[in-house]
Amino acid sequence: MRFSKAQVMWEYILSVSIGFLIMVIFVSYISIEIIDSGQKRDISLIKDVSKSVQQELYLASEVETGYERVFNVPLDLEGSTYSIENSEKKLILRIENYDLALTIPEVTGSIMKGSNMIRKTGGRICIGNITCDDVVPPIIISSGPSGIVASAQVTLEAETNEDSTCKYSLSDEGYFSMRDFFDGSNTEHDVSLTLTEGSHTYYVRCKDMTGNIMTSSEQIAFSIMLPDTVAPSIWLVLPEENALVDPGNITFTYNVSDEKSSVSSCELIINGTINKTVSSPIENENLNITTELTNSSYAWWINCTDSSGNKGESETRDLAVGS
Repeated sequence: MRFSKAQVMWEYILSVSIGFLIMVIFVSYISIEIIDSGQKRDISLIKDVSKSVQQELYLASEVETGYERVFNVPLDLEGSTYSIENSEKKLILRIENYDLALTIPEVTGSIMKGSNMIRKTGGRICIGNITCDDVVPPIIISSGPSGIVASAQVTLEAETNEDSTCKYSLSDEGYFSMRDFFDGSNTEHDVSLTLTEGSHTYYVRCKDMTGNIMTSSEQIAFSIMLPDTVAPSIWLVLPEENALVDPGNITFTYNVSDEKSSVSSCELIINGTINKTVSSPIENENLNITTELTNSSYAWWINCTDSSGNKGESETRDLAVGS
């Protein structure tokens, strides 16, 4: 049985296309499997860390006063970042798209990544070099920014009256519901953000080294108003380019607008010299400047300046005056 060249070519293209589609599906499947495998590994590691810390705390709760021991919490999970924190009777670990909370005995102090000193004093479990009888939450004694900020690069700042860990959020919520941390764990706390123009409000809560947590939020409110760097836009209306007019009083018509600032003045320029100036012109309306010209050829344009000092210049038109 004989086949035409066209049929053979079509079958070849079809078989190559099917093979390519199978390869794409296979590669996609392998990529998904790799991602799933990485997520499973991270979840397994975070569970191991949480159980290890939980066991340390329950061990301390069962022994006599005077117990003291140092235990370590990994700085990362084999290259993956995570967070760990404790509330009154909860141990909370977070990794991307996964949170884990375990029940723990009541602990005074904050569990940190790295080396942790745990001891039992007066029947209480204490973490770190702290005073176990401290029950007063930290106080934010200053914060910022406030008012008008003239930059999109903003640094949120908070100063506490004692060493603390601070968080911030766009909504007024509890410390453990807030997910974003300030940098710094002493009394100075800050975080740099890139924001848009407009009003911004952030809520801040802090936890001291003993584990005492602010029960109400400090509010940081400010507005970003970026400097106006855009010049006014100017459109010439009349006379038209290369117009011929009679000598005498000639009316020049233009229109001006500005994106952010008000237009403070406009100038009629004839042959490179300021002929007349208009103060506080009305924007987005056809405006007239009338001046007397004799027989000659002229080049004219309009310059306008806004209240921020930005100067705009229209196109240049040629004008012939003669009878």
